[in-house]
Amino acid sequence: MSTPSVSTRRPRVGVLRTGLTLAGLLGALDIAGGIMQLGGAALLPTAVAVLMIAFGVATLVLVPFAWRGSAWAGWTIVGVRILSAMTGLPAFFVPGVPAGAVVAASTGLLLAVMVATLIALGIESRR
Repeated sequence: MSTPSVSTRRPRVGVLRTGLTLAGLLGALDIAGGIMQLGGAALLPTAVAVLMIAFGVATLVLVPFAWRGSAWAGWTIVGVRILSAMTGLPAFFVPGVPAGAVVAASTGLLLAVMVATLIALGIESRR
């Protein structure tokens, strides 16, 4: 029976930290975007803007815990980022949404999936 080599047992720390760094950036963008949407010329309803801010804050609070190896924090970030991306789904179904908002929602969805995948791969490699 052979033992796995060191390289196959080594956690994918770089993958996890890349995902966490991107999650932190997306969280900061959620906060900034949510605050901008609280103004008078808002494209989003106030409840969605508040949700964006809450998702951004949750992400930024959890990133340091996940960075230090907490699996629960990493999985919570995955869930929060997916929920945050879902706030952009109405852009695809509501008539009259500007093309720029549809592009932003598409980009947000793709980035959320990428971040969730990177974090999940990083967490799973630690097991």
